[in-house]
Amino acid sequence: AVVSTQSGHYVREGTHLCYYHKGNDKVSCGVEFEYVDQIGECVTSFGYKIDLNNGLSQFKGSFDSAWSVTGVLEKRFEAFPFCFTLSGLVNHKKNQAKFGIGFTIG
Repeated sequence: AVVSTQSGHYVREGTHLCYYHKGNDKVSCGVEFEYVDQIGECVTSFGYKIDLNNGLSQFKGSFDSAWSVTGVLEKRFEAFPFCFTLSGLVNHKKNQAKFGIGFTIG
């Protein structure tokens, strides 16, 4: 089933709007807009999730108007109770990059 959700709120401090869409069992995406009045900052983000290998692997990623690009690859193992994770974040405007490796037990 195709699912989509919209939400938003406006307060004196700023505005937040988002839209989420699940295209099918394997692909979903979303868009978010946030404005903070106190610092005059506005960021728009686009994110997505793709299920791979019959749900045993996922790739999640996002990019935004602040020049940040993120990605996470998760791999679950059927025979073992843990998940292997690779992640990365690159901010082109700030010339920063962060990468990580992790294991989740459970």
